[in-house]
Amino acid sequence: MCPEQELTRRQHRSRLALWFVLAALVWLLLSGPAALWLQCGSQAWNSPQLPDAVYLMAGDKAQNRRIDILVDFVSPWTNQAATNDGPGLIVLIGNDTTKGPWSRAEQTNLCMAAWAEKKIAGRLGNTVRLKRVPGRPITTDTEMELLAHFLAEQPAIRTLVVVTSPFHMRRSLRQLRKHLRTALVFRSAPAAPDWRDHAPWVVAAELLKMARDAAGMSRAPLVSRRPREN
Repeated sequence: MCPEQELTRRQHRSRLALWFVLAALVWLLLSGPAALWLQCGSQAWNSPQLPDAVYLMAGDKAQNRRIDILVDFVSPWTNQAATNDGPGLIVLIGNDTTKGPWSRAEQTNLCMAAWAEKKIAGRLGNTVRLKRVPGRPITTDTEMELLAHFLAEQPAIRTLVVVTSPFHMRRSLRQLRKHLRTALVFRSAPAAPDWRDHAPWVVAAELLKMARDAAGMSRAPLVSRRPREN
């Protein structure tokens, strides 16, 4: 091999090594600091007092995990809530009308909001009051707008805990803050660690969505979710 060819080969290997190092750094950044930033750990509910309400965000694919988070968070307070003047802690549910699995009991396909009610009632019983937030959430932005409008008509709800997937928390709270018209204290429910919240592709997609929202394109065609047929 002539010297020129050897030099070219070394340069090629150096470039490959550089790209590998850069890719590894990006991977570590996304799965580490960026992922933790999205999870909003510093904004988790840490008060010993019972919140006025808990809100379960819509989402068919992540519903079971979000309900697990909600039940883990609510369970320590269920006895306290049931013995108070009211009939129990208020659990608000995003009105996800997407068609869900077949229900043997009802002999029909329930929508995902109905499945959420069924699953929560099955695990928490009558220790909580379930209530759907009116409207049809299509994107995170529209869902938070619907929630803000609902809360504006509920003066008794002054503290709220939002339950969603951890990687989705910062964007959800940011969009709620954008639409909120009342003096409300809102926080997140802490969740057990999970690899999905640190997956670089998940984190990258969420960061891109936050950039889209910051640019005022939350509902723009081609870059936001469209309504699905039921």
